[in-house]
Amino acid sequence: MPPRSSVPRSPSKRTLGLTLMATAWLGLLISLSGILFVLVTGRVASEALSRELAILDRALLVTQEGLQVADGTLADTQLTIQSLSNTVNSASRTLVATDPTLTTLRDVTGTSLPKTLDSTNQALKAASESARLVDDVLGTLGFFGLRYEPEVPLSLAIKQVADSLVDLPTALDEVSEGLGTAQDNLRTIADDLEEVADGLDLIALNLDEAMTVVADYESIVIELRDEVAAVQVSAPFWFVIVQFGLLLLLVWLGLAQISLFVQGRQLLAEGQIEQIER
Repeated sequence: MPPRSSVPRSPSKRTLGLTLMATAWLGLLISLSGILFVLVTGRVASEALSRELAILDRALLVTQEGLQVADGTLADTQLTIQSLSNTVNSASRTLVATDPTLTTLRDVTGTSLPKTLDSTNQALKAASESARLVDDVLGTLGFFGLRYEPEVPLSLAIKQVADSLVDLPTALDEVSEGLGTAQDNLRTIADDLEEVADGLDLIALNLDEAMTVVADYESIVIELRDEVAAVQVSAPFWFVIVQFGLLLLLVWLGLAQISLFVQGRQLLAEGQIEQIER
């Protein structure tokens, strides 16, 4: 039995050659399609990228303007809050300064004036008793031609004055109590105003922190706009570089397919020669 030949049979070379040729044609078709796709879609993609960058820049601009408005509003609000805090503090200090005056008025209306009125009342009562004697004496002098006929005798007039002073201490006590109530209320109001001032100071501090945050974000937005502007300038160049690189890669792949096609064609020819020799 003769030994088997180590040379591959011609149908195998023909099959391999046809396979390589078909693969080469498919690869070449894919490379040409890729080249066409890159050429057609390259400009569209570049324009789309430019539009997106322009939209992003406008959005950042609107954000920057909004932050600027917010920063101005916060600054105005902070000034208003500080002015209001100063006004409230001034009112509180005024009320505190009023407290000694009210204390003096309470002492006068609650103690000094009632004592004075009481002393005056006692003096008027004594004067009324003395005036009664005077009225009697002047009445007896009518015998000597002295006419003393007042509408209200002196003693009665003095008594009426004394009687009119009787209710004044009670009224002054009510005034003193009213001043005490007002003084307590003013102290409460002064304390409340101090709390309001503290709250306003805290709000002003929070506004200051908010202004700092807004300023930081405004700086970030400005930096982002600068970066977007730089990308808008450099993007077309890099897009052309990428597009050119893809075209080179696809051309190289196409050339490789041609080489593969030639190799397949050679295998197919060798298979046909061997088949003829047999």
